[in-house]
Formats: sequence, structure tokens, C-alpha cells
Amino acid sequence: MKRLRLERWSGQLTQAQSQIRCRPCLTARQNLLRSLPGSAAAEHLTPTVEGSQSPYPSPLPEAALESAKLAALHARLCLSSKLPLQTLARALVDPTADENPSFNNLRLAYLGGTVINYHASEWLIAKYPRLPMSVLFEAMRGYAGSESLYHVGKGWGVESAAAPGGEVDPGLLQWSDDISKSVTHQMWGYVRTEANKLDKFKWRRGWSSRVIYDDPFGDTVHVNQHKENSSTPQLPSAIIAEKKTQYEFLRNNAYSGFVRALVGSIYLHCGREMAKAFVKAHILSRNLEVDKMFTFHAPLIELSKLCAREGFDRPVARLESETGRLSRTPVYVVGIYSGKDKLGEGVGPSLNFARWKASMNALKAWYLYSPSAEPRVPSDMLVEGAKAWQAPYVDIGEVMLSIQFLKSALEVDANEDVDQSRQRRRGSSAGQPLNRSIRGPLQLISLHPEQVEELVIVKPSTSTYCQSKTNGANSFNDEGRRGLTAWTFVREAGGVQPGDWVLVHAAAGGVGGLLTQMLKAVGAKVIATASTEEKCELAKSYGAGWVIQSKDEDLVKRVKDITDGHGVDVIFDGVGKATFDGDLEMIARKGTLIVFGNASGPVPPFDILRLGAKNVKVARPVVNNYVATRAEFEKYAGVLFDLVVAGRVVVKVHDVYSLEEATKAHQDLEGRKTTGKLLIKCD
Repeated sequence: MKRLRLERWSGQLTQAQSQIRCRPCLTARQNLLRSLPGSAAAEHLTPTVEGSQSPYPSPLPEAALESAKLAALHARLCLSSKLPLQTLARALVDPTADENPSFNNLRLAYLGGTVINYHASEWLIAKYPRLPMSVLFEAMRGYAGSESLYHVGKGWGVESAAAPGGEVDPGLLQWSDDISKSVTHQMWGYVRTEANKLDKFKWRRGWSSRVIYDDPFGDTVHVNQHKENSSTPQLPSAIIAEKKTQYEFLRNNAYSGFVRALVGSIYLHCGREMAKAFVKAHILSRNLEVDKMFTFHAPLIELSKLCAREGFDRPVARLESETGRLSRTPVYVVGIYSGKDKLGEGVGPSLNFARWKASMNALKAWYLYSPSAEPRVPSDMLVEGAKAWQAPYVDIGEVMLSIQFLKSALEVDANEDVDQSRQRRRGSSAGQPLNRSIRGPLQLISLHPEQVEELVIVKPSTSTYCQSKTNGANSFNDEGRRGLTAWTFVREAGGVQPGDWVLVHAAAGGVGGLLTQMLKAVGAKVIATASTEEKCELAKSYGAGWVIQSKDEDLVKRVKDITDGHGVDVIFDGVGKATFDGDLEMIARKGTLIVFGNASGPVPPFDILRLGAKNVKVARPVVNNYVATRAEFEKYAGVLFDLVVAGRVVVKVHDVYSLEEATKAHQDLEGRKTTGKLLIKCD
């Protein structure tokens, strides 16, 4: 196995000769004697320097093959067999232990530092597209800075040698605590003072230079060099503190240099993709609290400037709730609003502090907006056959649903008759209509047919289908999936009893209409909301005792008037963000709030202490968890079909669209032109 080394700063690789190369500081005879440890000629070697174990700066490259510590480190990090032990040993030699660049890790560390900074920066920008540059630089230090990489190296179990020397185990980190041997103060081949004379770093004289650009690897140098000609004597405690600072500085540089050199070695021997995967697994996977890197001296002013810059309404603070105003420990909850949109919420012992906290949380929520937990970065395009990279976020407005949520929510409802060849498996007769409900990705149909059969149930022969107003297409879907959703929510999630006050939002919609009919069937007192007069009439036809037009009326006041101040015991909310705060005001003591939809967007984070004012229970149910077994599925589907057969539940279909008219179906839905269900027919 041949050792590869960097020949120049440009990264050009050449294969080293099989024999040991002569170092400028040693003669050929010394190299020959060095290769024969324990021989009689060893006495002719140069005497050892006081305080070190060997006259040679670093261990022999071929000694790496016999090091148990090095082999254990290689296995512990799950490194590829393409990475030889000799290169790993070289990555453990800091420039303070061996000044010769042909044998230390300086060039590898420079290459690895570039790779780490590149992947860390693109990942941060893709994950937090609104992050200010100053916070971005600080986050870069949090991932790729010297102190952070020191903890990474220590976490790997890397041990440091007591003193550098040629006879030390090559599996130990070789470094010296002599500050005069440090080469980290040299940048791009120039000493720092010479670089200033050459004006080479003129462009770095800004905020960014004070953040990360103080040495070649982006680490700020905090070492206070003591001037030899200083006339002021230092106290012993000051000297000890300075030496301790220098020791920690050199130690951190040594460990971080090894981490960078290892990444550079992986890049050279194993390729770009493996180096990227290593950086992601060992560096970017660490928990970095970016929210603690923000400091706003006047958050209210900053928030006002942000809203003006983005074209939002002026932010307004509103008192949400309070507890113990006259006590010694009051608690105030303040929300910050821009128009009807809630930007943030804060809790504090005073109104001013709660308002300050709400403004701070609103600013952090804006700047820490992330389109995805695992964003696609530009370097993903380098893989063969990859698609072109596009920004994975919408900067104007918010994304309502993520692809990960849609992938798990795909479902199929179908209408079919029993096939002769499958009747035995289902326990049904040929020609009987079936109720089929398939949960999960569409590939389940072809890949796991045995799972599909578990979700099939025979429909009663007396069950009637609903008719579309256009072409009379049968709608099995309405009796199936949404009916199960509504009935399980009424019985399981809400636990509605006869005489309970129940509010249903968007009662003219698909699930809303079914909920209204089922609640009427169980004897509840139903209050329905709808956006237009036409939809209000439809909700009333479903059995709602009271109907409120949500656009023109004060919903909270009307509900309290209808219930004589009691409030509603159960709320079924399929709207989400726009109605959630009002729900907490309308709900009765010990009430239950069921949130099952995101028509206006998902419910934003809120303070859980708000639920304690009335002992409110909040649930976000999913029908799949109520019909997870065959027995549960048959139980609820049987009751559902009984309601349909008895005529107590009627399903309304707004229209049936062809697959080519799918765009029009979405436009009608978004324009609030629909009542009931929309069906897309796939021929």
C-alpha cells in the first residue's frame, strides 16, 4: 500500500517512492540508521533533545501498519479500506510536532477545512434561507470552528501523546505545547505582519473578519502574545493563566487540525461523496442551538422594520390571557399580530416583558424559517443523473403541507365487485359490492396485496350510492373514507353525548357535512359555521340547529349568546390557523377541541399554559389510528353503513371531474365555489 502525499498547495498528488524519503533536516545515513531500530548502528544517531522522547519529529510512516491504536481508530470511525493507515497516521501529526509539510497534516487540514466549510455553509443557507449573515458566520463557527472540532475529535476517543517524537505510537495525536512552533499564525505562506504590509487581506476588514476569518481555517485567534521587551512585569498568576490559554489554544488547534486533515484524507482517497457523507454524519449532525445566537437590543423596533420591509401590516401586541394580576406572581400571555396573522407569543411576569418576549419569538420564528428538515443542497447536483437544484422554499408566504406529510397521506378508495378468484380470501360471494380503503403510498396496491385485502369490507346490498349533479357517477368514496373519519371523530376523539353543545367549522364541506348529520343523529345540539348564505342553508339542511355566517358575524359573541355563556363542549375544527384562537375563547370548561384540518394553514406553536384556564383538551386525531385493525375497521364501517341505509346520513357530491380537469377542481376548491365533495374520475 503506497502512501500518497500532497506535493504543492494546489493539491497535486504524487506517489511517494517505496523507500523512505530524505528529510532536509536529516542526512541519508541517519535515515538508513533510523530504518533499523535496535541495531548496533543506532548509537551513532544524533543525541535526543532534552524533554523529548526521540530526535525525530514524527513517527515513521511504515510504523503505522503495526499500530493497534491506529487500527482501532480506523475501525471505530468506520473508515473505508481505501484510506491507508499511513495517511491516517499523517493526519495525526500536527505542524507543532513536525514542521516539515511533507510529513505533517497542514496541507491535508487545509484541504479538509475547505471541504467542511463548503458543506456546512451550503447546508446552513439551504436550511435557514432567511438567516442574517452575522448569525450565519457564527453558526459556521459552531459547526466548523476550532473549539467545535476539538470536541468532535475528543468524542472519537483520540488520545494525544505526552510529548512528540519518532518512537511514539503513530495512533496518538502528535503536537507540542510550545507556542513558538505554532504555524497557525502564518496565512497563505505569509506571516501575519507581512500579510498586512502586502495588503493581501484588505477585503477582510469588516464584521466577517471579526467573526471567522482570523486564520486559514476560520478560527478566531485569542492568544495574547507577551512581548519580550515589555517593561511591565507579569504576576505569577497572570503567567499561569496565559500559559493555560496558550495550551488550550494549541490543544484545540491540534485536535481540530486532525479532524480537518481526516476529512481531507477521505476526500483524496475515497472521493467527494464519501467526504460529504462523513461531514454530514460527524459534524453537521451535532445539535447547534442557532436560536441562542440572536441578540436584539430593541426587538419591537426590529420587528416593525421587518414588517415594513416585507410589506406586512404594522405589528400590534394583544393581551391573550393573564393569571393572578393582583398576586405576587402574575403571568401574562401577549401575542404579536400583523393584521390577522399571529407572528409570535410571549409569557412573562409583566406586560412589558411578555411583549418583549413575544417580539423576540416573532423575529426568531421569521429568521429561523426552514423549508425542510433535510433540505436539498447544491452539491447534490454533482451526483450522476441528479436533477438541477432549485431553492426548496417559498419566501413569500408559508408552505401549508410538506412533501413528507403528503407521502404518508396518500389513500385510495375504490368501487368494485367481488371477483370469483378472490371470494374465498374475503369471505364474500361473487358479484357483491366491496368497500375498499387503502392507506399509505399507492405502491402498496401492487407490492403488498395481502395488506390491501385486510382493509376490504362487503357493502350491504341495500346501500344506496349518491348521485353527482352532472353525470350520475356513483360515489363510493363518500360512504367510505370520510364517513369513517367523521364517525370515529364523533365517537372516539370527541366522545360526544346527547345534549352536548358542539360547534362544527365549515359545516357545508365534505367532512363538516357528515359531522353535522352524525352529531344530529346522536342527539347533540349542533352549531354550524359557513362562509356564505348558500352554505349556511346547506348546513341547516344537514341538521344544524344554529348556523353562523363566519365572515359577517362575531363568532365568539354569537356562540356565547346561543349557549347562554356556557360555551361549546366539543369543537370540530377543520380550518386550523385562522380559527384556533377563537376556539379557545368559545370552548366551555373541560371542553374538547378537535383539530383535524389545515384549510387556513397549520396551527402555529402556542403556550400550553393557555389550556389551563379552562382545563381544555386538544387533540389532532387521524382516522388510520382508529381503524388500524381488522376488527376496528369492521366495527366502525358497519355502523357507518347502518346510518347510510337508514337515511340518517346523506352524502353530497359537488361535481365529478375528469383527470384532465384536475386543475379546475383545485381552482374551484380554492375559490370557495364548492359544497360537498369533489371527485376526480380516472378512466
